[in-house]
Amino acid sequence: MLLLKIYTDFVGENDLFCQNDHRLIERKIIDFILHLKKEGKSFAAIHNYVASIKSFYKINDVMLNTWKISKFMPEHKRLRKDRAYTYDEISKLLDISDEEIELEGTLTLEFE
Repeated sequence: MLLLKIYTDFVGENDLFCQNDHRLIERKIIDFILHLKKEGKSFAAIHNYVASIKSFYKINDVMLNTWKISKFMPEHKRLRKDRAYTYDEISKLLDISDEEIELEGTLTLEFE
């Protein structure tokens, strides 16, 4: 609900349905997306805003050209550099774990 409130503050509560002109509503949503881009919002944040706005209009039986709206979304960038472990990294991890197991075994024998 908070996301939709931010959109209504941007558009204005009185002008939310724009006299039932779907093209004008689409233009306002696109303007809102461009505004969020200027603020530096991420793709995920803008996607969340737009998803709630689309749902609101869908519930109120307003047909929107979602393909057109989606063309103004920012590029989806991966922020994390996730990757698979290399064979060398896996072997180092296994070597370290083997050394720890051997060390634990000798420590328990010494204290017994």
